[in-house]
Amino acid sequence: RAMLKDVLDLDLASLSWRVLKNKGTCPRGRAGHTACEVYDKDNEPHLLVFGGKNLATYLNDSYLYSLPRNTWMRLRTMSYNGNEDDGHDSGADNSAVDTAASGDTPAPRAYHCAVTIAAAPDEKGTGVGASEGMLVYGGGFLDMGGG
Repeated sequence: RAMLKDVLDLDLASLSWRVLKNKGTCPRGRAGHTACEVYDKDNEPHLLVFGGKNLATYLNDSYLYSLPRNTWMRLRTMSYNGNEDDGHDSGADNSAVDTAASGDTPAPRAYHCAVTIAAAPDEKGTGVGASEGMLVYGGGFLDMGGG
């Protein structure tokens, strides 16, 4: 068995699929994760992937996929156990941690839901602008605490 980590693009005009090349700090394959469309300060679209599960582990890592650049970027935060996450992720290409996010990372989880928080429209009431963030709710994880 294997977890997939490919990015597929469906062209709605031709209804044809293509596999996009994974460049940058690519996440390991996973299932049960969330993926939300978010926009950066320059109003460029990204796919924000959080959590999920591979064959052996519940995950709590976050990655951004830049749609215009076809490039992955790993977000570094404080790890679930309170230590700084150095970006090491066995099974991922971790030549560098691309950017840091603040705050503590949520507990590892899979099969949760997430929604994007949209920014207010611009002064003219048109356009959306940069996303404010992502809310994550629920899901399951394996508690190894024995209690």
